[in-house]
Amino acid sequence: MSDAPVEYTVPRHPGIPSPSLAEVIADQPVGKDGRGPSFHDRVCLYRGGRVPPARSALVDRGRLLALGRGFVFVATSHHAAWREALAEVEQLAARGTAGAGLELALNEAKPAFGVAARSLRAVAVECFIDESTGQDFVKTRVGALAQRLASTTSCGLPYVDIVGVRCERAWSWGRFKPVRCCVLTLEPHGGETRTVCLTGPDAHLADAWLPQRFEQELLHVASEVWHEVLDARDLWQSLRGRYPDPSAVAVGRVWDDWQGALQARIASRQITPSRVVALALRRLEPWLEHYRRVPSGAAGVRAAEALAEGV
Repeated sequence: MSDAPVEYTVPRHPGIPSPSLAEVIADQPVGKDGRGPSFHDRVCLYRGGRVPPARSALVDRGRLLALGRGFVFVATSHHAAWREALAEVEQLAARGTAGAGLELALNEAKPAFGVAARSLRAVAVECFIDESTGQDFVKTRVGALAQRLASTTSCGLPYVDIVGVRCERAWSWGRFKPVRCCVLTLEPHGGETRTVCLTGPDAHLADAWLPQRFEQELLHVASEVWHEVLDARDLWQSLRGRYPDPSAVAVGRVWDDWQGALQARIASRQITPSRVVALALRRLEPWLEHYRRVPSGAAGVRAAEALAEGV
């Protein structure tokens, strides 16, 4: 990291809700590929915008887990059961617990369509899970874990809440040397703005947070577009009308019929992934210029625009 500070700001999108800690935990991990945030990294977290002395009681040491919707900071200081909590987060993430039926949706749309395919899959799974299943035991387990973490200094840091990132080297009098420091300004949906400061060998990972925020916002808005152009809720209800007693029908058969109904409506209405992404980008237009000022964020905008043009 250069000694020169780097700072970016992107205004909060009022239409994107903040995911709960449980929703962040329930998402899949961001892969370790050397190019983005990784899983299980060491940081110190301080609630404020300045680097305190290394041995300050205000500093929480812990692990930073990069998941699909945000980071989870699992505190290791003043948290006797942190190893068990960390292991459980990893187990849940490894299972891909964003939805109990997520594995059923992996073939819902062609992977080459990127964000359009993922948003369509989200819509398909959302309807299927909400209407077809009873108690989700994995969801119950995630909720219980989130409650246990909330009783400690652990916390969730959702990407969509990040409105500012400042990365620099700051002098630490406790260590008598400069340390890597990343200050995040977070603005929860309908809540008060807060600032956290991350230091440590892996604090530089926060450089990638704004691109992650752009991806999450594009996914959210593209999912809304799919719902609208497909009339997904109405389509689901018409499908369910075929089954007087859904409990007597194999889940796999309902899922296959649901996929068929979606694909038939996509074909009849001539809906293309490019059209969906183009509509989503149009709704995100006021924010795109901000993302273009972030080097790693600009790449995501260009990729989305290419997809919208059918490239």
